[in-house]
Amino acid sequence: MSTTTIGPGKFIVTPAQRALGYGEKLASDIDPAIFGALPVIDGQPVKASSPAFIYGHLALYPAKILELMSVDNNAAKAPAGWEELFSAGVECSNDPDGSKYPAKDEIVDHLVKSTKLVFEAVEAADAEDFGRETPIERYRQFMPTVGDVVNFMLNDHTMMHFGQVSFWRRCMGMGPAM
Repeated sequence: MSTTTIGPGKFIVTPAQRALGYGEKLASDIDPAIFGALPVIDGQPVKASSPAFIYGHLALYPAKILELMSVDNNAAKAPAGWEELFSAGVECSNDPDGSKYPAKDEIVDHLVKSTKLVFEAVEAADAEDFGRETPIERYRQFMPTVGDVVNFMLNDHTMMHFGQVSFWRRCMGMGPAM
């Protein structure tokens, strides 16, 4: 049996690539005109998140991950105003006419491009990079290292939010993406 030497980042990136691909598939057939709309059950909007909000929220994290890794994050930074729209703790608004949130393609394209920049940085990192204590104090109890945070953000956090998009799709009468 032969073995290949690979860096530790590959173990984070491989499932994260699958997660990002799933997110692209989920978004691919959503009508841009309803990308900002809350899900609807029995004709009533549900207090949940729209795809615009979910993808916009996720699009904030590539720059944060690169900063955490001490890697230049300028190319991954979200456009001005997105922090106010999509940060954790901000309530999603119903935007069925697309007047509040950026366009679907702008949001999804930024998420995909900036996440791919993170993949490159993660694959280039070594065990020492991932083994550093996380500087984010509130995370230390459950994610003590930079590697823990990077892995969580690229995989668990991403898939949790893509599960919300799957729920939205079903509420809107769409089938599964896969």
